[in-house]
Amino acid sequence: MLELILIVIRAVQAVFAVIELGLTGHVESYDGSPSENSFLLFASVWTLVALAYLALAPRFMKNIANVFVLLGVDALTMLFWVLFLVTTVFAALDAFRNRNKRAAATEPTV
Repeated sequence: MLELILIVIRAVQAVFAVIELGLTGHVESYDGSPSENSFLLFASVWTLVALAYLALAPRFMKNIANVFVLLGVDALTMLFWVLFLVTTVFAALDAFRNRNKRAAATEPTV
């Protein structure tokens, strides 16, 4: 039963990572390459790589699937997502504060 719950949790994590990867790629295509976008892209790709390790290592590579390594990879992924949240909040606040400056800069002058 516990293994089924973990599989469902990992599947939900993978779905959210793919959604975030798509959204980040969409923003990246419009916004260039600010450091926030690059970090968001890294966090999404890291999550997919970590999920592959977390799902496959205990089944197929038991000698490198130490409990502490699995916990460390999961904790590092969680840290990246917390930093991702902080980065997104600060980018949104910056965009909110500078919305009038950007709108005035793009308006045509007659």
